[in-house]
Amino acid sequence: MCTLTWIGGPEGYELFFNRDELLTRGPETAPTLAEARGVRFIAPRDADGGGTWIAANEYGLTLCLLNGYQPSRGTACTRMLSRGALVLALVDASEERDIGRRFAQMDLAPFRPFSLLVVGPQGAGQELAWDGLERARRPGAQMRLPIASSSVDQEAAQAFRRAELETCIARENGLSPAVLERFHKSHPGGPGALTPC
Repeated sequence: MCTLTWIGGPEGYELFFNRDELLTRGPETAPTLAEARGVRFIAPRDADGGGTWIAANEYGLTLCLLNGYQPSRGTACTRMLSRGALVLALVDASEERDIGRRFAQMDLAPFRPFSLLVVGPQGAGQELAWDGLERARRPGAQMRLPIASSSVDQEAAQAFRRAELETCIARENGLSPAVLERFHKSHPGGPGALTPC
């Protein structure tokens, strides 16, 4: 289960991302500087798949991967690839629209469902999704915050986290980076599968 929010400003944007993962997975590595096809980026790495769930590049683009837990609509390949490889395949893009063009041409058959959020210097964001059969591009992702995924109950988690974010914004009289940070650390009603943290 993951939760993503961000807020734009005159100097760029601040992005918050909680990643929940199976306890059986190996430990991830801390974010490090790397280079892909001549473009510098920073990202942590997944010990099992070798990919990453989040990366920010020198052009101010951040890519965030959320697993899709709905059953795949497509036929499963004999060898599924790590979805984290998608972030590394696109991290060298210089513009949001370049990522969208490349996404439209990629062979996604070896990947389980996912949502890939791309946030650029203007901060509006776009969601690129794959359900195992069809791909979708949804601009204006910031209008649907928080973006969330859940292996337990996708709809309930999304609704619960959206209501909690609205409560945090109302309590603080507006949206700010501090509000988003508190939201991502919150356990309203106690720790559980639906809470942001």
